[in-house]
Amino acid sequence: MEVQPIQTAPGLGARIRSQLEWYWTLSPPGRAAFWATFSGWALDAYNQMTLGFVLPTVTAVGHATLGTGTDPRFHGITTNSLFNRVTGKSQDAYDGLDPRELMTLTLADEWNILTDGRAVIVGQGGAMRATAGLVGHGACLVNGRPVLAASYDSKTSGWETNPECYSMSPALDGLVGRKVWESRGGAWMGHDIADPEAFRASSLYEAFEAEALYAVMDATPLGADDVTDLVLVNLKGPDYTAHAWGPHSAEMKATLAELDRQLARILALLDKKAGPGRSVVVITADHGMPAEPAAGRRHLTTEISALVNGRFDPGGKGVVQFYDDAANSQMFVDTPRLRALGHSLADVARFLETLDYVAAAFTEDEVREAQAGVPRS
Repeated sequence: MEVQPIQTAPGLGARIRSQLEWYWTLSPPGRAAFWATFSGWALDAYNQMTLGFVLPTVTAVGHATLGTGTDPRFHGITTNSLFNRVTGKSQDAYDGLDPRELMTLTLADEWNILTDGRAVIVGQGGAMRATAGLVGHGACLVNGRPVLAASYDSKTSGWETNPECYSMSPALDGLVGRKVWESRGGAWMGHDIADPEAFRASSLYEAFEAEALYAVMDATPLGADDVTDLVLVNLKGPDYTAHAWGPHSAEMKATLAELDRQLARILALLDKKAGPGRSVVVITADHGMPAEPAAGRRHLTTEISALVNGRFDPGGKGVVQFYDDAANSQMFVDTPRLRALGHSLADVARFLETLDYVAAAFTEDEVREAQAGVPRS
């Protein structure tokens, strides 16, 4: 098969190269870290994105890509959260725990249909944006059967699901994180973890979510017949811990050690259920994480939004509608107001590129032009 070069808009390739000269100054480990953290870009399938930088493979994007085997331009999940221009509010991927935003079938969807629901399919994760991308649509698909799927509820510290599409294992009844942190006095490694969100950034949460998975697997007839079963899991403890305390922190080391212990238990259970040598296990990551920035090099989304508003709408209500989630690297701009003020998205992009901490900024039109040259198969 001949590999076709990607075509870009006139002058765009040269501008990208000039903006990324810093990349070639990185050491080989530094380049590897860059690609582990920022592995591509994608067009927002819902036509919501109006300005994009480089899109990291955040949770929703990475899991949908793993689950479907396709790119974001096909499966349609390009962010953890987006701005809905109709409601004027931001919303999470799989809003309302609804997997129907996913525009392609996952492996689990295909297997659900091919086996007419005879395969046991289990999906579980630390957030619905991880679970849905792996387990797919369940019964919210023509000819699909309900599959077992649940995700951690960051409001109650229990587990939640969409009963229209999925079933939730009774083994999760009564499993709530609150009992865990209360048994430890609400503290871990000197940190207050006595609420559902803070609890997630601890090795105690890692043990909790793994125990929940173990309970579901133990109560489910995995490997009981000649139909291959699927268990698709996101163990999100390292992600939450690294976001809170850093990827090289003592807290992260403790959480990874707990993950290692828990995986040993889960793999032993899998052998017990299916029989030794009768399962295939794949372990991967959905994205990487950069280290703590140097002093003075941390720039918050509120700071960047203020700079854009101050440059293009000084004294006004502002042109930035949503830039609250820096992980998505997407800024949503009020384009009618921007045009009324005599400016364009290209003007905003070029302004952002004057900031010494922005390598490159691309408008939606520029992404579309570049994407048009990418082979569709």
